[in-house]
Amino acid sequence: MKKALILVRDWFKKQWIHYRPGKTTWKGISWGLIGGGCLFWVITQIVMVVPGMLTWVVLLNTLVPPLLILMGAALIHWLLEWLNSWPKMFRWAFIAALVLFSAPFALMVRFDKATVIGTVYLVITTALLCGIVTVLLKTNWNNLRIVKKIGMTTGLIVGIASIVFGMVWLLTPGGKNPENINAALVNIEDVQPMDLPNPSLPGPYTVKTLTYGSGTDLRRPEYGKEVDLISRSVDASPFVQGWKGFVGWVLRSYWGFDLQNLPLNGRIWYPVGDEEYPLVLVVHGNHRQEDFSDPGYAYLGEHLASRGMIVVSVDENFLNGTWTSLFNGEETKNENDARAWMLLEHLRLWKSWNQNEESPFYQKVDWNNLALIGHSRGGEAVAEAALFNTLPTYPDNAKIEFNYHYPIQAVIAIAPIDSQYNPGGVKTPLSDINYLVLHGSMDGDVSSFDGIGQYNRIKFTPDSDHYKAAVYIHGANHGQFNSGWGNSDSGPGLGAGFWNTMAMLPAVEQETTAKVFVSAFLETAFDKNLDYLEIFRDWRVAANWLPETIYLTQYNDSRYIVLADFEEDLNSGTTTLENGEIFSLNFDHWKESILKGKWNQDLSTSVVSLGWDNRTKGSFPAVYGINLPENSIQLNSQDYFVFSMGDTGEDPNTKNKELFPEVNQTPGINFCVELSSGNQKAVIQMDELMLLQPQIKVQLSKAGFMDKAEVGETILQRFYIPLNLLQSKNPQFKLEGINKIVFRFDLSPYGWVVLDDIGFWQEIRNE
Repeated sequence: MKKALILVRDWFKKQWIHYRPGKTTWKGISWGLIGGGCLFWVITQIVMVVPGMLTWVVLLNTLVPPLLILMGAALIHWLLEWLNSWPKMFRWAFIAALVLFSAPFALMVRFDKATVIGTVYLVITTALLCGIVTVLLKTNWNNLRIVKKIGMTTGLIVGIASIVFGMVWLLTPGGKNPENINAALVNIEDVQPMDLPNPSLPGPYTVKTLTYGSGTDLRRPEYGKEVDLISRSVDASPFVQGWKGFVGWVLRSYWGFDLQNLPLNGRIWYPVGDEEYPLVLVVHGNHRQEDFSDPGYAYLGEHLASRGMIVVSVDENFLNGTWTSLFNGEETKNENDARAWMLLEHLRLWKSWNQNEESPFYQKVDWNNLALIGHSRGGEAVAEAALFNTLPTYPDNAKIEFNYHYPIQAVIAIAPIDSQYNPGGVKTPLSDINYLVLHGSMDGDVSSFDGIGQYNRIKFTPDSDHYKAAVYIHGANHGQFNSGWGNSDSGPGLGAGFWNTMAMLPAVEQETTAKVFVSAFLETAFDKNLDYLEIFRDWRVAANWLPETIYLTQYNDSRYIVLADFEEDLNSGTTTLENGEIFSLNFDHWKESILKGKWNQDLSTSVVSLGWDNRTKGSFPAVYGINLPENSIQLNSQDYFVFSMGDTGEDPNTKNKELFPEVNQTPGINFCVELSSGNQKAVIQMDELMLLQPQIKVQLSKAGFMDKAEVGETILQRFYIPLNLLQSKNPQFKLEGINKIVFRFDLSPYGWVVLDDIGFWQEIRNE
């Protein structure tokens, strides 16, 4: 058999020798491919030309592309020949080094440009040093010519200096952010501090801790042999994909369980006492599985427990990514429904403990006061859990019944992602739930304020008593909301050296912001004491409690009366309120559109975009106004005129920017708000209350050119103008007949803003 195969092989070799193309044939084939390709291109382009339109522009569009393609092919051919001229071993080593040096950058560093720069830097430095050292070891120094000695000495110094510089650069904290003024400080001395206890201070309760879990955990003794309470396991296979084949074998081997038996593990911080306490579940987001995330919320758990709440940090590390994600990543794709469902299963477990006389938490839980807190993907998961809690079945498979309906009073999302999972293919809708979202400007993981989309989708029925709030914190990053994740938003390792940590809030200050806003929100939701909500309407009332930085807040509830939210149609002249009319004058830019985030993602709200320029003499002020139908709204002096506005950071007229470089928006964007009633007007300048914050600029990496995200994004802030303040401007002004509202942009020389949710807000009062 072997001889027969050899004979067949030899026969084919002989035939190839006889019939293989010669030089002339190869030349003909080559010219044929070039000519045929060009002819095919030209014919396919010309047949699309409308008769009578064969102009020189069309001819250029037809003939130039194939010429560029031929030139590009020639360049690639030359590069390949040049590469082939290198010594074989060096060629092999160079290709291998490119992969070996670039792969860690690609896997650990969030900045694409850093991968290219770092790879080139390491290849050149390594080649330079190794080449010189090899020559020095193999060659007698005295036999070298003076030119080579100088060159090698210089190269050695440059190579060593490059390595030292690179190491020092990676170890330094970076530099400051681009300069950002804090517009809210202009008249902060006029703001009355809140006369309430500081919610970031520890409460009166002694705190104890326990853990619960399967008791068989292979990786963590606190959920294994040392566990305090044994919990059941759950079958999450309908919600998670990817634990299959080799990847599934690795995950099952590491954890010791599969999707049909996921454990309900948690760390508990609870107050010592004989009362019933609200229950708060906290869940982490995606991080390396092996670097366990659930201990990182101890600072929050201990704090809230000292203030009278039972807090559980839920373990979902087994749903996080690991090195197996490099294969297809199915185990960490669209799994936020699983994270959400597991939270509800934890609540089911706690309900049984609260009713079980043998449980240490028998009748310890105030079951009417439950809350969910989530960070990162966990921030989306808590919103999904709140939705699932209201549904009879799973949106993606109605055969799976839910039937939870737990009294969840508050949902808090910290630096969340949005729409990683879309139930039934739609973005998660929520209604009549108390919702808070926090986000930081220095977030290098979720680098856009993505969670504001969920905030925008929360709706209230007119008779509900629910509310929502959003806080954008300048200097806060993604990881420092979890003490284990820290100031590197790409995790430990090489990537940690690229973050501009000097521009971040210190970890203790970032934790303080979380304590203030989270505690105030939860205590409002549980105790129904609405006074703390003032923090979310004007953070300056809590300035003594908060670290010094820029905060942009939004707040809304069912007492909001909408005039214009720009969701009703595509007509820029209509209002949401029936029979209202919109008018504008002297804007360089005016359009209604969907608000987009830094990644160009839809943020689930429509806005009006307004750009004006008053830098040239004779400019008329830009005016945006609403005519209201008669007697359309009943108001009193305790109510507020409200709207949301954000700076786009753009210049409506770049020519004037060059002509007037000294004109800026310091100390913030100022404008007038004018309300008319009959023939009486009441006007207020925004610098009497709060200026609009110019767009916050950030530099996430130590070298700004490496940032792949935009340096800033449009963040709305909510403004509340007391109607009694407007009345004080003109005692003849009557609230009963307000018929016109005007925004007059005549106090700042230029600007480009977005405006949303114009209306009135009725004061919330404690019963």
